[in-house]
Amino acid sequence: MRLRPIMTLIAVGLALAACAKPRTPDLRLPQAYEAPAAAPAQVLALDRWWLAFADAELTALIEQALVANPDARSAASRLQEVRAQRTSALAQFLPSGDLTASGSRTETDQISGTVVNIPGFSNSGTSERYSAGLDVAWEVDLFGRVFAARRAVNGDLAAQRFDYEGTRASLAAQVADTYFQARGLAIQLADARESARIQQALLQVATKRAQIGITAGSEPDRIAGDLALAEAQAQALEAELQVQRRALLILAGRIAEPTGNVTLAGVVGRPPAVPADMPSALLARRPDVREAQARVESAAGRSDAAALAILPTIIFSPGIGWARSEQPSFSSETRDSSIGGSIAQPLLSIPRLLADRKAANARTEQAVIAYEK
Repeated sequence: MRLRPIMTLIAVGLALAACAKPRTPDLRLPQAYEAPAAAPAQVLALDRWWLAFADAELTALIEQALVANPDARSAASRLQEVRAQRTSALAQFLPSGDLTASGSRTETDQISGTVVNIPGFSNSGTSERYSAGLDVAWEVDLFGRVFAARRAVNGDLAAQRFDYEGTRASLAAQVADTYFQARGLAIQLADARESARIQQALLQVATKRAQIGITAGSEPDRIAGDLALAEAQAQALEAELQVQRRALLILAGRIAEPTGNVTLAGVVGRPPAVPADMPSALLARRPDVREAQARVESAAGRSDAAALAILPTIIFSPGIGWARSEQPSFSSETRDSSIGGSIAQPLLSIPRLLADRKAANARTEQAVIAYEK
């Protein structure tokens, strides 16, 4: 009869864990582009989409940024951190224990009082004591806590991996956007310089015509104004182009290099074809979407763990030890082994654990909503 309350709590905990599955997200999406049908597009490797532009300078800048940019390096470091945290979290369910050893040596000289010469009870001499032991503790997981923990940390690792991929994708897009803006400025600068050259030629012609009296004397002044405007536009575009060049070098991790090291072709290239995949297929490949999906798994694992926290914790604790003692006229050596265990059943903390479970379920629902969003 005494086991009935414990069995009831176990049944309640298992029922709560069984009900901890996250809500199925609503993933309905349009099945086709709502646009006129176009010619079939070529198959693109979307993870390296920049290769479709066949631009050597763009490819080099993006590949350098993915290696040397601080954002990419920080994302890689965070991924390594989460991998280590996953190993640490799962290692908690393995047997744990520390090997201990100690030793001491004591010199005793009796300087007054009665000298005892009985064997084993001498007051003077050298005493040595040595000991070593290994005490092990292992949680006997009867209810699947390790599976809940693994689900949570695997979700964390997957989410961080997709965050790493998303950071790299965002960085590549930023480099490409800056690069094409710079190329556009290079084209505009070439046009502005050509306009200034034409205005300079027109000014020379108008000045000669005014000198021989076949045109008004104000005509050269008007053209000179147009020339000054064209030169000012060219200078402004050149300054803006320098800013974009510097931004490209910063993104690529080449901060100290001169801006002249960035080669920009002042021509309009041909854009690659738009992928023919359905919107839902493209959306499913986005790193941020896949990260949100992994966050759902992680939150669900923590919800399972919160539900299982109400169940008993069983600890198995074997141990071994050795000790040696050397005293004047006496010595001993012992070996010992022990086996034991303990069980802890939450009782007064059950209201808090139930509140923790509700909070974990709410966080799981938030993760599902974020995934849908």
